[in-house]
Amino acid sequence: MKRVIVVLSALFLLTLGTANAESAGRGRMGLGMMYDEPVSYSAVMASNPGLNLTAEQEARIQALDEKNAQEIKSLQARLHSKSDEMKSEWLRARPDRGKIIYLMDDVTKLRDQMEEKMINHRRAVLNLLIPEQRAQVRDSIPVRPGKVV
Repeated sequence: MKRVIVVLSALFLLTLGTANAESAGRGRMGLGMMYDEPVSYSAVMASNPGLNLTAEQEARIQALDEKNAQEIKSLQARLHSKSDEMKSEWLRARPDRGKIIYLMDDVTKLRDQMEEKMINHRRAVLNLLIPEQRAQVRDSIPVRPGKVV
């Protein structure tokens, strides 16, 4: 009987571990990774005709979007690699607890870096706007719940 309980417990933990490894590339809230496609503020602002962006503002926002997308894609690649590595470790016959914790820490750090880049990008875009434009765009740009920018 003890053996059955031990085997079932081990299977439960393995299943839980693989579920965690699979969701490692997703957002903390389980809603899916908000970084799959970085926010394109040029598109968001183009859909708001009341902003009356100058050609220079549009060009600078577009350049910021492109730079941010490249930085995010680099971090995404590393995040997916770490997530795959963690999943592989969980699926081994004898998963190494220390390695899994190390990989989970790396995943968390990469997510934090991505979030910081998104926050910095949003601020840079908003800094290009004059106060009247900023007041109009306040409700147009998506913000992750719980984050103050």
